[in-house]
Amino acid sequence: MALVVGDRLDTDILGGNRAGMATVLVLTGVDSARTAPASRLDERPNDLISSLGELYEEYPAITSDDGAYSRGAAVARRRT
Repeated sequence: MALVVGDRLDTDILGGNRAGMATVLVLTGVDSARTAPASRLDERPNDLISSLGELYEEYPAITSDDGAYSRGAAVARRRT
């Protein structure tokens, strides 16, 4: 599977999404963690990284504890 890594939502990420590829926004360029969630749906990346060096880091495992699912510092809870 190909991965498109870019620093612009309106070009790099949009193009990758339209091509059906996984996309990652690297936060060292034009767009930021604030602009990504506010972007148009077809410009939203699958993930965010702080630098290209993060591409070489092991992906954190997803853990669950009493209805809370965690990956790294992110936590999600399911409401019923």
